[in-house]
Amino acid sequence: MSVKNCETARFTKIIKQVLDEQECSQSWLARKCGLTSAAMNRIVQGKAIPNVFTLYSISNAIGVDFTDFELSLVGDDER
Repeated sequence: MSVKNCETARFTKIIKQVLDEQECSQSWLARKCGLTSAAMNRIVQGKAIPNVFTLYSISNAIGVDFTDFELSLVGDDER
């Protein structure tokens, strides 16, 4: 698995975990973030990496601190 794929996997894992814990759907999250369901699905499946603005919207919508959320995209050696 490449570094990029590993970072994306951690990022998507957080989203999936929080959605499961809060019993919310990807469609709900997409609406909260102003995205289409298809765009959110690509993010959650790791097929698209959101820009910083979308990342902030997602973190805000699911109640994850943006700085903690952002750090999940940084490799351990960069922390």
